[in-house]
Parts: sequence; structure tokens; C-alpha cells
Amino acid sequence: VACTTHDFGSISADCLQNPCNDDCPARIHEEIKDCPLQSIIPEVENETVASVYEALQSMCGVPAPQGKLPESGGSVEGMEACLDEYSARFSVTALPDSAPTAYKRIYCKYTAVTAPNGKPIEIYGQKMLSSHQLYRARSILEFYLSDVEGSEYGADKKAIANAMANNGAKLDMPDGAHEQPGAGRSLYGQELYWSETPVEGSAWYMENDWGHRDAAMEEILHLVHDNGIGIDKPGGKQGAAPEYQKEIRAATTTAMPTWFDPPGQGLWAQPEENRDWIDELAEEESLTQEYLASVLDSYYGLWGPYTDRAGGMWGMYVAKTRDDIKKEDPLGWDLMSKFFSPTLTWMVMLDPSLDVDFKMYFDESAPYTHKSQYMTAATLTGTNSVNLHGNELNNRLGPNSGTNTLDGRGGDDVAVLQGTCKEYTITVDGDLKLADQTADRDGITILK
Repeated sequence: VACTTHDFGSISADCLQNPCNDDCPARIHEEIKDCPLQSIIPEVENETVASVYEALQSMCGVPAPQGKLPESGGSVEGMEACLDEYSARFSVTALPDSAPTAYKRIYCKYTAVTAPNGKPIEIYGQKMLSSHQLYRARSILEFYLSDVEGSEYGADKKAIANAMANNGAKLDMPDGAHEQPGAGRSLYGQELYWSETPVEGSAWYMENDWGHRDAAMEEILHLVHDNGIGIDKPGGKQGAAPEYQKEIRAATTTAMPTWFDPPGQGLWAQPEENRDWIDELAEEESLTQEYLASVLDSYYGLWGPYTDRAGGMWGMYVAKTRDDIKKEDPLGWDLMSKFFSPTLTWMVMLDPSLDVDFKMYFDESAPYTHKSQYMTAATLTGTNSVNLHGNELNNRLGPNSGTNTLDGRGGDDVAVLQGTCKEYTITVDGDLKLADQTADRDGITILK
């Protein structure tokens, strides 16, 4: 075996393409167990493989067969935890002892979603990632896995969450930007880089900074799609929603470029400049994943502020807004209501750098509200004395440690505070005012 060139000799092509199938993990382990681990995972210093199987077990979620897992020869020195002042509040922790060795060496923060079967769907972050970013990623994942009452495929998502956990689904959040100098490395999970996950209320979010385009909704959807919904390709991971995938496939086929074989209606990836990318996606059988993500990003307003081209996803998708989807891509429109919530239901933790009032209603003069108009819950963090304005929905709104006005506007709204009632001084002088008696927590909150 030539370790450094990954010439895996006797291992069949089907195992290399689908390493989790049947006895493939054991066969791969036998072939490369004596290779230096560095040849497989470059970040790890030279050492004989204590267990290549550990990587396969992490990816495939299968136990090591008896006699195939060599002794580790001692404990592994991992990175120090790189937590921040919000980590405890957001349930972001150091890596657990159960984390794979490769993660312990280059990742330093962790959070997870526990599936109904008790198994974790894990999220790993490197140094540059903030607790806000990991909290946001976990919240989006929980949002996708939350039941949507009355929907055809999303009314009960327990099986999808369990499939993800059984398939060993992970989200890797490396430093830097994808394929850029100095970037971190993803290991076995779906990757979401630091530079492409702007926190709501940050400058990247408020200014719609396309150099830091929000890819979190897309990449986490890929994680759910590949590992939970399931992909209709030979050797793919077993998903829990094959009928929904059939509808996704039908909508994708209809939306394909007119120059594709078979030709579609040109709703997605029609420009000629996309040919090489589409050919690559077709070869790796990921067309449905990318199409669905394009529809979803426009559905939740992410491309509303984009003015360089018509349509969404850099101009590759015909629709930029919900009205556009409904008119131009009715099959894509139907996919949304059959699985996804029409509103963003998690508690958004606004970035502590926010220094202007934040609006959760659409205001044409504030393009970021193409995105924020679908929120139902938000909390200010940090110390800046700014105000939070809700929308016509039933909102949950929270203050920071400054002086804030929470304006629910329409709907049946609730103020969310960190303490108990007895810990606040309440006065009424036109507006209701709450003063937190605990320092550096909820500050002074005015309710409207």
C-alpha cells in the first residue's frame, strides 16, 4: 500500500466510493492500519495509526469489529477549549471525551442536537468560530428537525432526526473561508466555514455583505438532506423520507437547464457559465441537494437584498422572493410547504456588536429585513442600548444588559427575561418598565 498516494490496493472501487457499506469499514481498516495517520489526516502529527477505524466509525456510525481496533497506546492530547463569555449560556462546551481523536486535535468547541433515539448529531467548531455562530448552526438544525403541523412530510420528523444520528451526521465549522489560504479543515462532517455564517445583527448580516454570503441555511440543509431525508442514489445513506425525495427529484428535473439531458424548463442553473458545475453535480449525484437549497434560500429571504442579478443564488435560480417562487417555480413552492415552516421559529440571538435598532418587519429602506421579516423570536445580546421591533406575528423578544425598548408591534407578544419576576423592579409610567436588579444581565427594559 502506498499510503501517501492513497493507493488502496485490493480495496474495491465500491468500498472507496461508499466506505460505510457492508464490510467496507473493516476491509479499509485492514488495508491502511499501518499507514502513518498523517497520510490520512494531514493535521495530525506522525504516529502509527492507533485506529483508522475510529475515523470510519465516526463517519459510518458502526462499532469496530472484534480484533480490528488496535490499542491506542495512551491518551490523546487535544486542543484546549476555546470558549467565550456566551458559551455557557448557549450550551457550547469543550469537546467531549467521546469525540474522535482527529477532532480533538484541531477543534476546540462543541455543541450537539440529541435525536429522539438518544444519539447526538454533533457540531464542531474551531478557534475563530464564536459561540453565537455555533448556537446559530445548532438552532438552524433544530429548526429543520422541528415538526411542522399539517405538512405532508414534516408533521413528524423524529425518523429523520434518528436517521441523521444513525448515519453519524456531523457539522464541521472550520476557521477562515473555503479553499482560501489559512483556512481550517473539515474532517468527516458537512462543512460550514467561519466566513460564511454571519450572526444576525452583525455587520455582515446588516450590510448584506456578499463576501460573507450566509451559507448556513444551505449547508445545514445539505446535512439534513444527505443524512436524514435521504438521497435516491445507489449506495447512498438510508434516509427516512424517500417519498419526499421523489418529489424533490421531480421538481429538480423540471427546473433543470434547457441544455441539460433531459432538458428542463431552465428555472435553475440556466446560464451557460454553470455547465461545468452542473456536470460535476450530476456526476456526484447531488443535483437535488443544490436545487432544494436554492429554493429554500429564496424562500427565507436570503436573496431579497441581492441586486447584481435577477433571481436568487447568484442569479442561478429564477426566483428571488416567495412571490417569485410561487409564480415561476410552483413545484419548488410546493416543496417548501410540505416540509418547512413558513416562519423562522428559533430564538435568534442577535450579535453583541449591533449598534442600531433591529427590525423584524419588512422595511424597503433596510434591505436586511428581507431576511428578518420571517423571524418570530429574537434576543439582544451585549451591552448596547438599542431597540428591538417585532412584526405582526406572535413574537418572543428579549433584552440585553443595556437600556432597550421591546416593541412587539402586532401579534400576541412575550418578553423573555433571564431572571424571575422578583428580581426586577417594575414601574408603569405610560410604558411598562422593568429594571433588572442583577447587574450585567437584562438591564432596563421598556415594553410597548
